[in-house]
Amino acid sequence: MRSLRLRRFAVAIATVSVLYGCSAAGQPVTTTPALAVTPSSSAAPANPSVKPTPSAKPSPSPTPIPTLASTTELAAEAPPGATTIEMTPDADKPRFKPDAVTVKAGTATFFLTSLALTGTFGPFHDMIIGPEIGTPLATSRSVQPGTSAVFTVEGLPPGTYQFWCNTDTGHGLHFKLGMVGTLTVTP
Repeated sequence: MRSLRLRRFAVAIATVSVLYGCSAAGQPVTTTPALAVTPSSSAAPANPSVKPTPSAKPSPSPTPIPTLASTTELAAEAPPGATTIEMTPDADKPRFKPDAVTVKAGTATFFLTSLALTGTFGPFHDMIIGPEIGTPLATSRSVQPGTSAVFTVEGLPPGTYQFWCNTDTGHGLHFKLGMVGTLTVTP
C-alpha cells in the first residue's frame, strides 16, 4: 500500500514538473524543447481573424501576439518554388545559409536542411520568424541533423522580418551565437 502511494506521488511530481516546465534542479527551462519533425507537425494560428503586421511589438497587456498558421514536414527534396536554407552544424558559430532571403507575401515555403557534422550527428535547429527577435509569428519544429523539412508559413504580409534559431545545444542559444537572418516579404 505504501509503495503504491509513493509511486502515485512520484508520478504526480513528474507531471507537475513537466506541466510547469521545470528542470530537474527546479529551475525554469529557458529554451524550447526539441520536438522532432514528423509528417503531421503543424502549428495552428492563435486567432485566424487577426492579421499580424511587421511592426507588431510585444505589449505589456496579457493579450497574446497573433501568430501565423504554419506547418513543418519531413522532406527529402525541396518542393517547387521553395526557398532553400541550410542550417550549419558549427557549435560555436551556427548559421543560416543564406542569412538574407526574399519571398512573396502570402504563403511562404522554406526547405530547411540541418547539416550534420558526420552522418546524423550534430545540433538540431529550428527557424522562427517575427518582426524582431523574441516576437515570434511562426515557428518551425526542430529539424534533426542530417535531415530536411519543408516549413510553410501562411498569410505572411509584406515587410521586413527577422528569423532566428532558438535552440540551445549547450554552447548557448543559437541566435545569441549569430544564427539570425533577415526575411524580406514583397507584395
